Amino acid sequence: MTKKGLDNTNVRRALDMAIMAINKKKAIIDSVYQGAGQAATALMPPTEWSYDKSLKGQPYDIAKAKALLAKAGYPNGMEITVGHCPCGASTTRTRV
Repeated sequence: MTKKGLDNTNVRRALDMAIMAINKKKAIIDSVYQGAGQAATALMPPTEWSYDKSLKGQPYDIAKAKALLAKAGYPNGMEITVGHCPCGASTTRTRV
């Protein structure tokens, strides 16, 4: 990871707990991809040959996610750019 903030393990764990938890993924898939996608618990989605179904995502825990962001030096959250087009051409700036 070379992006400032995302190079910190605590930031990535916080993202996993906050917006990448299973109960939030369906909303993201529905709103960004019009329901055409599958939730993943790891970097690789279930459709990829390298997907490891034994990996489990973090539980949804906003309080712990905020604590991890603070520990990483972001007590007031941070902004990241999220790509949301399969071709990588479209991005959104998001506050977490």
